[in-house]
Amino acid sequence: TPQRGELPFRIGSLFHGFRGRRTDFAQPGEPFYDYNINGRKGLQEIACIPNVLAHPDQWRQSRSVVQLMVGGRFISSGVLINNSRSDGTPYVLTSAHCVNRLFDLEGELDKIRDEAATTVFFFNFQTPQREGNIRATEEQSLSGAELVAYNEDSDMALLRIVGLPASRKIPEAYQPYFAGWSIEAQPRAPFFGIHHPLGSTKRYSEAADRTLSLEDYCLGLLCDPSWEGKHWMVHRWKIGSTAAGSSGSPLFDGEGRIIGALTG
Repeated sequence: TPQRGELPFRIGSLFHGFRGRRTDFAQPGEPFYDYNINGRKGLQEIACIPNVLAHPDQWRQSRSVVQLMVGGRFISSGVLINNSRSDGTPYVLTSAHCVNRLFDLEGELDKIRDEAATTVFFFNFQTPQREGNIRATEEQSLSGAELVAYNEDSDMALLRIVGLPASRKIPEAYQPYFAGWSIEAQPRAPFFGIHHPLGSTKRYSEAADRTLSLEDYCLGLLCDPSWEGKHWMVHRWKIGSTAAGSSGSPLFDGEGRIIGALTG
């Protein structure tokens, strides 16, 4: 029992944001919605990527996708992933570069753990209509995560949400869906992704590719870091596209199972 004047908790970090007169830019400490990038409007840049509500056949998978904010400013995507016990453990699969400051903390595992602890997870950050854009609610969120698994050699990070209510579960009102996964050597089409491009509301993309192959990939102009034969390559999107902020989002196979998380 805490003594008088003592607090039964410890504040690990604090983020803040002040709303100014500008409404077209992301405020610190809250999800992006529409902002200028290289002088161009964010929502205009991703107008070709449909809202996830335009594809209700993937409603379960869409409920598994969350938006991540790390360190109060790095926005990316992730997915609730099931385990073999199907017990609702709040695991979130994302990409390593989403929690290591785009590889600025490469190899510094203690700092990466500290960075993961700052993560805020936003559920159902999506516009409530099929067409057009309405800023989504930010009220369905959970804060704090621990690093469960991490591999820079394949750009993978597995987090466990620790900032949970007394039930130790994600609230039912968030309608969480824990997506299944597959490690089949030849996943089956159609392949699709659900993600938060430019940190905006949840969007849907579908690959034109009927088969996928593991190919080499490099991140950045200098190809550092780079990976050999570790990424499924989508050569062309039939519907939509991806953008910064989509990183860490799941690629699903034709049966709605996760087969990877987006690097670039």
